[in-house]
Amino acid sequence: MSTDDILFLPKTGRVRYTPEDIKYISIQQPIPIDAMPIYLLEQPAPGLIPPNLWLGWRLGSEELIRVALEKLPDAVTFDHWTNEVHYVETLANGRLLSAICQACQIPEEYAGHLDIVDAVRPGTSLPRHDIDIVLAVGSTQAGLMPEEVWERVGRMFADGAEPQFHLDSWRWFWSYTQNRKNIFPRHQ
Repeated sequence: MSTDDILFLPKTGRVRYTPEDIKYISIQQPIPIDAMPIYLLEQPAPGLIPPNLWLGWRLGSEELIRVALEKLPDAVTFDHWTNEVHYVETLANGRLLSAICQACQIPEEYAGHLDIVDAVRPGTSLPRHDIDIVLAVGSTQAGLMPEEVWERVGRMFADGAEPQFHLDSWRWFWSYTQNRKNIFPRHQ
């Protein structure tokens, strides 16, 4: 496999990422679940860490809250002064995730895979890339829920659509551990 075929690398010929690389990289996702390259699911070489991708649905905060209001209204937090939905509190306090786990009958051993995360918006650029809210059922680095479990979440929040892999807003790049040997010789 040529380095040109590997997703999320800096543009051909570069060793390090530049601010322009995120725009080039961000359009390489989302990745359909059945098109996910194996090298992004496991460590392809000693010391090399692929970017983190979240498996889930890019819903955005408004759509996520809309569905929660319809199906799990007790999990939505309201501002006590204005009685309007408190988006940040609802997405961050954990009540919504707990309600989803209960409503979708997610076994305890998979509950930690359910999360509301920030993903890089396709076509975005640095220094401050845009993000989207993803309802995630796992990640390439932490593991995934079994299909029969995440399908229940998809039926509730995404009309049964297949989840896709979305690039993490913080770990969107390849990195090295202690062993800094470049296994992609063209990119030296």
